[in-house]
Amino acid sequence: LKQHDLIPTLEDACANGSPPSKQGALFAFELLCERLRLLFEPYVIVILPLLLKCFSDGSDHVRKAAHGAAKAIMKNLSQHGVKLVLPKIL
Repeated sequence: LKQHDLIPTLEDACANGSPPSKQGALFAFELLCERLRLLFEPYVIVILPLLLKCFSDGSDHVRKAAHGAAKAIMKNLSQHGVKLVLPKIL
């Protein structure tokens, strides 16, 4: 992920892109979380603010993609990850 600068690229697409690029970035986050599981957990804290922002996007497709990414992230968090994520959500 670091070698190919993937996370910053996806963050930029999610923050500044068009609705299709936001949706694509959220799909990528969802799939990365599903495949890498606990190895993706350190990146969850970084992308969480973007994910929450996408829940209020004007596009229904972006909101559905944000829901899918959030579901995958929450399903794969460890106990320690939950402790890190809860303060940011609340």
